[in-house]
Amino acid sequence: MKYKVLTILLCVMFVSGCMPKVLTFVGENENWEVQFEVTSDKMKSDQCGATSGTIRYIGDQPLPKEVNYTLKHGIETSGSDSLDKNGVILMGEGCSNALQDTEVEITIK
Repeated sequence: MKYKVLTILLCVMFVSGCMPKVLTFVGENENWEVQFEVTSDKMKSDQCGATSGTIRYIGDQPLPKEVNYTLKHGIETSGSDSLDKNGVILMGEGCSNALQDTEVEITIK
């Protein structure tokens, strides 16, 4: 019986070690809500994780036609896009070395 328990514990440890790690950064102000994610197999400072994110307009005014944004997460990226009918921009996929204690800053114009 104890060998079955040990085998199960070892399998769980092995599988959980192979699962990708996802860091989620979230912020909002009176007009915008932003979610930025970094997904990586291992969070090491020398490894680049895949990024994705959304920018959502939550203000009271009509939707802006064009949105320019700059995202800083160890590196700086910028983009310009139109909001969809729900007021959302899907940020293009990229790469980041962001770790759990990384400060992520986005500027929206």
